[in-house]
Amino acid sequence: QSLVNPPVTFYTDSIQPPQVLNLPALTEAGIDSIDEYRSNGGEFILHDELTDPLCSTLNEVSEDDDTPVFGKLPDGSWLVYDPRLKLEENTPISHLEDGGGLIQSLTGGDSRCVNAPRTFVNEEQCTLSFSPTACGSSGTPDVEIELNANNIAFLHSITGQYIYGVLGLPVVDHEDTTLESPCTVGLRSRWEIKDATECTHSILGTETNATLVDLLTKSSDTNPFVRDIIFPTRGYSCSVDDTLALDDVELVIGGICYKRVHPDHMSVYDFTYWTLEDTHPGNMVAAMEGEYNP
Repeated sequence: QSLVNPPVTFYTDSIQPPQVLNLPALTEAGIDSIDEYRSNGGEFILHDELTDPLCSTLNEVSEDDDTPVFGKLPDGSWLVYDPRLKLEENTPISHLEDGGGLIQSLTGGDSRCVNAPRTFVNEEQCTLSFSPTACGSSGTPDVEIELNANNIAFLHSITGQYIYGVLGLPVVDHEDTTLESPCTVGLRSRWEIKDATECTHSILGTETNATLVDLLTKSSDTNPFVRDIIFPTRGYSCSVDDTLALDDVELVIGGICYKRVHPDHMSVYDFTYWTLEDTHPGNMVAAMEGEYNP
């Protein structure tokens, strides 16, 4: 015999759930009981959309480590969200356009591509997909994608995620706060690669100069635009006088200049979280002024 789901209760003097959706009454249209035999009437499905602002902050794809989402009914009782599979039609006659490629990407490969190779069984119905997110039965090719402005914009168009490249972050901000010295043990520092004619070699102590030049030239970083180095725990050191004055540094080595930049310079990040209505106050201000958000 199946067991009844235990009731969910949050008392006023206990810790409250961080994410709560306001739900309509179970007696209203649009809410149906499901799997009654196994759940003894303790599970429900909501067919209609909710207007709760919290909905816009929830992930489209549920992850194992997501914060639980609770729903509160008008009578004060509680429900907890139970993620379910969204079934897509994919038959020889009606194909799933990308074969599940977008979902495969969004779930980090946890879901599988459903596109099948062409065989004698399906050759009469087999078609070529032109979807930009289409996956293949042979797996994902090992390719490198240059994250230039056009490709970043294209990633947004096919995923809906707000992806941005970071440029222009200062090494010394408006309050004269500088980056930590690249001679700090374990610190990763980033250096933009430029033509030697664009720079002037900074005056540094002999020990500092030799150390940074050696680390930059022996780095295994193959990025053609920036080079990252991590200061090792042993074997290298810098001149004492230089440890606090290594923010705006340029080193000319042969025909190449290495200019110290912010560690996030030219990095690419997914900023989708910060586009939501309640994650950054600037979003609300922009919306009130009729500006595009974000």
